[in-house]
Amino acid sequence: MVWGYVQCPRLLIFKEMKRTLWVVLFSVLVFGIFTASQCNKPPLNKVPTFSYLQPIVNPPDTFQIAFNLSSYGDKFAHVTFADSAVWLIERMGDGRAIVRIKHNSGALPILGSDTLGLQANEDYMFVANNNNYNIGNFFIQLTKLPIDYHAFNQKFK
Repeated sequence: MVWGYVQCPRLLIFKEMKRTLWVVLFSVLVFGIFTASQCNKPPLNKVPTFSYLQPIVNPPDTFQIAFNLSSYGDKFAHVTFADSAVWLIERMGDGRAIVRIKHNSGALPILGSDTLGLQANEDYMFVANNNNYNIGNFFIQLTKLPIDYHAFNQKFK
């Protein structure tokens, strides 16, 4: 008779299950870490974004203006268009911000979105104000519409 350690078949099965459980848990943990690391990345934005700090001249047919509204006061973006066209102007972000367009001596508030005819080679000033809130980044999106400028009656001159 051989004296020694004899393992029960049930113990062997239990050890194998324990090893499999560790492999599965480790795999789930690694998958969770890689998945969670993608959460804080901003979504890919295919719309060109311009800063309010630099004049925007001859922008593309769809673009965004980014304003940093973390500090108080008006932020101004100067935009000059190549062609007279009809534009859809949309606020993208916090509704507490005050947005308006200035041209010559007129000013027009943008409450949500608006469609306006904007003239070529004119300086339009887009103004954003945080209204005493710490808003952070705020965007205005402009989209050129396929509407005839000369037939459109809501022009901002």
